[in-house]
Amino acid sequence: RGADLDVNRYGERYNLTVAVFDMGSPQRIGNCLVAITVIDVNNQRPYFDTLIRRETIPENPTINQPLPISPQYTAKDPDTTANCSTASST
Repeated sequence: RGADLDVNRYGERYNLTVAVFDMGSPQRIGNCLVAITVIDVNNQRPYFDTLIRRETIPENPTINQPLPISPQYTAKDPDTTANCSTASST
């Protein structure tokens, strides 16, 4: 929690050394190297260029049809490797 694992800024590979100490006498120590690969799925929030916009729509729009808004609102996604780079409202 709270880790910034942005692949675009820090890369996709991390190495973590894990060390274990027992309570014996003499104390024994073991360690290993763990290689971690982060998959960049979508770690940046999309945003809208225009936060507030006033629209007028008909009083009785057709059900299950897109609202007649032109131009449509377009969200931008700063992830370069995200599944979708833009999304439009309907």
